[in-house]
Amino acid sequence: PLDFGNHQLITAKAVETVVSEPVIRVELTPDQSLYDVNDPEIRRAASMIQSALNASTVEEEERIWTEVISEFEGNGKPWSDDVVGRAYGNRGNSRSRQGRLESALNDYNAAIAKCPWSVDPVLNRGVALESLGRFEEAKKNYLAVLRVAPDDPAAWNNLGNACAGTNDYASAVKYYD
Repeated sequence: PLDFGNHQLITAKAVETVVSEPVIRVELTPDQSLYDVNDPEIRRAASMIQSALNASTVEEEERIWTEVISEFEGNGKPWSDDVVGRAYGNRGNSRSRQGRLESALNDYNAAIAKCPWSVDPVLNRGVALESLGRFEEAKKNYLAVLRVAPDDPAAWNNLGNACAGTNDYASAVKYYD
């Protein structure tokens, strides 16, 4: 048990369950039509995002996503969390492709904190967890995606993969179907 100083004892398993139960809050999705497209900063952010997407190497891509995060995080603009959250998620993808899964997980967690409405970083966190052999955690992420996007084929497929990883082949087949 862990003592949090308020004399309430909580087991480590209970803390893990609360912390690791992903929830996607689609109702928090920002209305992008309210973003000022004439704002020179958002135009610069869009240009940097396009550069990252067109990068010729995964290392260059990661560098540009890092620049987006550094330049726009905390700038107080109504669009900054959206842009920075997406940059964290995409940097996580580039780090994952480089085999740097723990760094990718950190980025996915940051993306989820910035953009709690987005399914992408939750799905991608599941993939990284699955790659690390953390199948039960991966399943929770895929199930969170399916709660808000029940027709997402990648989430169903990946949930099947995670079940296969735990030797639950009957469930895997069901989810593949």
